[in-house]
Amino acid sequence: MGAPAGSFSQDTIKVPMTHSSDDEARPRAPRPWIRFSEALATVICERISQGESLMEICRDEDMPARCTVQAWRRQRPAFRDRLAEAFRRGRHNPNGGRRNVWHPQVAALILQRVAAGMTLTQACDLPSLPSPTTVYGWLAQDADFFAAYRRARLCQAHRRFDQVWEIAEAATPATVTVARLQIGAAQWQAARLAPTKYGAQAEGVGAVDAEPPPFVRIMNFGARPGEPLYEDVPFLPAGSG
Repeated sequence: MGAPAGSFSQDTIKVPMTHSSDDEARPRAPRPWIRFSEALATVICERISQGESLMEICRDEDMPARCTVQAWRRQRPAFRDRLAEAFRRGRHNPNGGRRNVWHPQVAALILQRVAAGMTLTQACDLPSLPSPTTVYGWLAQDADFFAAYRRARLCQAHRRFDQVWEIAEAATPATVTVARLQIGAAQWQAARLAPTKYGAQAEGVGAVDAEPPPFVRIMNFGARPGEPLYEDVPFLPAGSG
């Protein structure tokens, strides 16, 4: 199901904070069992109805584990019905897994991940997010989402440009060959995503490799104090006008 026209908010794209590899590698401590409460159930259902997945909600330290919520759903019919309604309002896939319908918060999360430097495939690589094919359909059907996606790609170009210096600083004699390849790839992508900013015709980009225009230097041997000793005049081949 495609995105309805004009349904995407054009708010500023916020780049999410990323976790370090040390945080990802560190095993999580077992969580204590959290008792069911109507207040906690309301918070969970409300967040799900706003588009968050149960996996995302249960990552929070003050939330129960996902298996705990599943147990509540089996044991409490009223909570099961409320949860089902929240999933329906949040337009989640009823069979679990990836979403197959439009939701503004899901679209915003994908744009945040793209702006942070991810490819679209990487940005959609979460169980609760749609496939890249679905997102391409949204881009074709929603002009506002397409405009926001272009801004996200522009942010990605700036990120790629910054990565050039980061890669160069981290390079060592043993990794210089790989670093050159990475720098070349980052420069290439930045130039394609933002050609007016980082392309070969942009000011200051490509100037090292470009040859200066030919000129004729006219010497002024009789120059008085304060007068220039020479003048550079552009060279125009015969017949150029």
